[in-house]
Amino acid sequence: MEVGPPRLNVDGAGTDTDTVPWRLTSLPIRAPTLLAALLTTLALYGAALPSPADAARRTFRPAPSSTPRLLRFKLEQIDPRDVRSARLYTAGGATSIRRAVVRKAIATGVLKIRRSRRQARSDRSRAPRRRGRPKLVIRIRRAGRGALTPISGRTYYVSAGGSDANSGRSRRAAWRTVRRVNTASLGAGDGVLFEGGRSFSDSALSPQRSGSARRPIVFGSYGLRQARLPEGVYLLDVSGLAFQNLEVSGAGQAVLASASGEASDITIERMTISDAAIAINSASDRDAGWTIRDNTISHIGDSGMILNGSSFSITGNSIFDTGIDGSIGYPKHGIYLKVVDARVRHNTIRGFQTSGVSVRYRNSVIEHNDIGDGRFGLAWHQYDPAAGTSQWRYNTISRTTVAGIYVSPEDIAGPTRESFVITNNMLSKRSGVYSDLEPTRGAYTVKANRER
Repeated sequence: MEVGPPRLNVDGAGTDTDTVPWRLTSLPIRAPTLLAALLTTLALYGAALPSPADAARRTFRPAPSSTPRLLRFKLEQIDPRDVRSARLYTAGGATSIRRAVVRKAIATGVLKIRRSRRQARSDRSRAPRRRGRPKLVIRIRRAGRGALTPISGRTYYVSAGGSDANSGRSRRAAWRTVRRVNTASLGAGDGVLFEGGRSFSDSALSPQRSGSARRPIVFGSYGLRQARLPEGVYLLDVSGLAFQNLEVSGAGQAVLASASGEASDITIERMTISDAAIAINSASDRDAGWTIRDNTISHIGDSGMILNGSSFSITGNSIFDTGIDGSIGYPKHGIYLKVVDARVRHNTIRGFQTSGVSVRYRNSVIEHNDIGDGRFGLAWHQYDPAAGTSQWRYNTISRTTVAGIYVSPEDIAGPTRESFVITNNMLSKRSGVYSDLEPTRGAYTVKANRER
């Protein structure tokens, strides 16, 4: 997508702060006056300084094929719905770029900005430290959603019209199949992007290489829509992987980490999973360090998530209509949580067969969730041989039919021994009771909960 010569902001609010003439140290003024001058200057230029709301930003440098008069920026791993603003920063100042232009450019993967001779000469005339360093900054914050895990290494592409004989290193030289991706020699920080809106059904996505916690290997989509992987994702003895912006529908288990292996430092973000037996199944108690955030899960036969292991973060997910397979005789939940040190925050869980979150292991933190339309909102069952303290707070639990919050007196690990801090929850019910807290060998702290 190309745009004409950019227009500078007439009000100066977009001025790059690096161009502000900071020469106060050369003025013959005393320290108190200097401090006052600094504070005044900060107030004058406050609109150009970073603010907390600017924290979620993506910065892009021009592609190597750029020239002073034609800047090319490669735009990938951005959801067009998340674009809030965009600015081009050059030695001459800052220029706002319309959101509609950026969103259209995301479809092609490249934003092209043509500049006038005067603008190019202006950049060349600046100080050497400023020369040749334009950048595009896109604010992508969206309420309740974090930025996608970035690709920091090489990027490979998969297209329905590609060939596995290709290099995979550009959209025009894309691979064709999931099998080719599974055998690729990927390294930490590399990424594979599937063509959005297309289906790749030759195999389950099963990476054989691992990344690292700081530089995961990323699998996602390019273009305006999510790519579809009908066979799902299968993990065995891998770590440092991120799966994002993909659609899985109709698979038996959409994301499955084998019980016979170990999967650690796994990120699942902004995926759409529907019409599956289980959406996410971390089946090994050796799994650790998972981040599951901003996914949409619906119409699941068994539990929405079945999670084992330690140190999981489950945040910002929307989970609807789980446990809908009537042929399954055992209880089914929104999240079946067999994780030590789990953090479950800011999720919406609606329409579950038994519990919104069924907790089995110690030290859970469950807060700021919206849970409703099932038998139990939050439930505890003692599967853990050890004891800890679980904190359940600031949740909204509604339309339950048995109990909003339930603590079982005993289960397969014997009498309940966990301690509980249950505070500031909002509880409403369709039938049954608000809370049913059975005896524990630990301690209860229950306060400031509201019933309506």
